[in-house]
Amino acid sequence: MLLNYKGMSNLYLELSRIAKTVPEKIAIVEYDGNSCTYAKLIEEIDSSADYLFRVVKAHHFSTVGLLCADSIETIELIFAFSKIGLSAVTINASLRENQISTILIKSGTTWIISDSERFSTDFLFVERFEGFFLYKLSSGENSTYALQSSVLNPFLITASSGSTGDPKPIVFSQELKIARSAQSRDLYGVTQDDVILNASPFSHSLGQRLTFLPLLTGAKLVLLRKFSPLDWVDAVQEYRVSFTICVSSHLHGLTGYLLSPNFILDSLRCLVSSSAALNSTVKKELFQSKNFDFHEQYGASEVATVTNASTEIFNQASESVGVTSDDVSVQIIDASGNRCAPGISGEIYVKTPLICEGYVADGRIVPATNSSGWFATSDLGFSDSKGRLFFLGRIKDVIGVGGQNLFPGDVERVIYEFEEIMECCVVGKDDDYFGQVPVAYLAGSIHSMELLSRIREKIGTKLAPYQQPFHYIWLSKLPKLQSGKIDKVTLRENANNFLRNDGRRVIHQSRNSVE
Repeated sequence: MLLNYKGMSNLYLELSRIAKTVPEKIAIVEYDGNSCTYAKLIEEIDSSADYLFRVVKAHHFSTVGLLCADSIETIELIFAFSKIGLSAVTINASLRENQISTILIKSGTTWIISDSERFSTDFLFVERFEGFFLYKLSSGENSTYALQSSVLNPFLITASSGSTGDPKPIVFSQELKIARSAQSRDLYGVTQDDVILNASPFSHSLGQRLTFLPLLTGAKLVLLRKFSPLDWVDAVQEYRVSFTICVSSHLHGLTGYLLSPNFILDSLRCLVSSSAALNSTVKKELFQSKNFDFHEQYGASEVATVTNASTEIFNQASESVGVTSDDVSVQIIDASGNRCAPGISGEIYVKTPLICEGYVADGRIVPATNSSGWFATSDLGFSDSKGRLFFLGRIKDVIGVGGQNLFPGDVERVIYEFEEIMECCVVGKDDDYFGQVPVAYLAGSIHSMELLSRIREKIGTKLAPYQQPFHYIWLSKLPKLQSGKIDKVTLRENANNFLRNDGRRVIHQSRNSVE
């Protein structure tokens, strides 16, 4: 039960408590071989906190941006923030300087710590400490403010994934991060004996979960700074990884290894898919695997895990994303604000004690929920009479074709039936005649007119005419956000900027990438 998490300790104290029970155990190991014990981790955190406190006192800031590669040193810094009560704005390393400046100012600070000398015009170098560099936004002398809210000590401010093109700064307290770790620990039976792989960046909420979960459990954390299928498999084999959570795009690239008899991953007891829906073919293969226990979860950065689908749920309803976690409620609301009956689709609303503290807006932390405590996910779905949730897609991803609503997932599921297709994404392109038309971006081991003809033929027999893509674009790989999700904003922009707008179908194009 998670309802009383508000009385929990801070992250540093929780880690200190764990470290006293397993001081000589390896706490963190980086994929390149660097490692540290729990006792050494606490020692280094204390040293960083002492130095950092002097820096903060000298320069008078309470919130700072964090732009660092995932490493043992960065984790030490994060727990040092916890010890001295400093708030951190986690920054996506792929952002440009002007985007970083905007997020910092939105979050109430002009200060940033980086592990490299990467800034040029927008930031002024202030000082170097313990391998890190402190910068200040050059145009922000009077831009800082104290966040006004009922949150006594905001800890992490994390921009949403940015799949909308407008990432929002989400606020998390230390207590909430501890409670979310407890949720994952209870859901998947995580113990001190587990070795947990983190292949997601700390700037993403999944990377934060996979950092705190092992360290607050007394397990071993394996850090993989940059995902690649071969490095992931090698890390699992070398360090005997037993548990991890993957974004779905990573799993699409890993399926061949996970199911191949040539790759022995006998240490892996539990594998969880997160962040976006899996295609039905990959999902079926993973649930049917005898090599590990597989789960698919549905949730969001704002609300943590909402539902979890086990093998039992999959066998009952293969398209479901599961049943709600403890203390979590879901309801489906139609366009008029009424609750939908089972089987009727609408927007998914969530009520949970693990809701984020809110969003940063105009110097204040504003609630992420409505007045009744419900969070509007902007996702479409429905529930059945047994309480199982079915996810249909993002509301903003729905494509309006001549007055008909097209759900991209309906088309993508058919395309994924072809084993040659490794990735696909269907987006809407503005059209003078139809309003919007669907465009299918494909990446796979083979691209040919013969394969495309088979895809079009199958789509033609399974789907209505308005659901059939007007354009098919082959890419060597689809663009990704740092979180690992497909970058749909870039694909939509590409479709609108470079494809014809006269209602005519373009059957086949091939490119290496989108710009």
